[in-house]
Amino acid sequence: MATKEKYNFRQKFNLALALLAVFFLILATNLVDRRHFETAQEALTSVYEDRVVAQHYIFEISTIVYQKEQQFIENNTNKWSVENDARIEELIEQFAGTKLTTSERRQFESLKEHLTTLERIETKYRENSINNKTHVIPEIFKHIKNDLNDLAETQILESKSKMFLAQKSLNTTNLLSNLELGLLIIVGIAIQFVIFYRIKKTSYGSNLKTVN
Repeated sequence: MATKEKYNFRQKFNLALALLAVFFLILATNLVDRRHFETAQEALTSVYEDRVVAQHYIFEISTIVYQKEQQFIENNTNKWSVENDARIEELIEQFAGTKLTTSERRQFESLKEHLTTLERIETKYRENSINNKTHVIPEIFKHIKNDLNDLAETQILESKSKMFLAQKSLNTTNLLSNLELGLLIIVGIAIQFVIFYRIKKTSYGSNLKTVN
């Protein structure tokens, strides 16, 4: 009787250990899955907040600059408005609030420098203290458009990089989920084997004692 109770205790103890192992396995994989999911979520959020929105700011600035350039070509610089300048300053401030890479920051500083130069020239135009045939203005517009094109291209490249990171994290999560399922199946089979093997072994030993 004592032997049977001892066996029952060992059987329950082994089963408890197996279940505890399964619990920690699920807990560990869940924590890893959560970390990869948060990485993917952060990457996707960054694509919108720091790339899609930034691209919108670039588009608005490009539109205003294009209008200014056309007005200069048509010799309608009297239409250059202070409101547009204020809007560009607002967009520049909003763009500065996004996450910038090192190269992107250099492009952004170049854009601000050229926009400042253009604003000074506009002021002189309003004061009629500059010749409208100067070659400086076309060069400034050229530099500004180059800066905007570089920034727009950066948004595309960074978006691709973030999407790749998000997809990589999701793929890792999927792989870990499959591994978790496989390990749970293996652990389940092992538990069944240990339980039924011990029962069979005990039953066989008891039969031998009965025969003797």
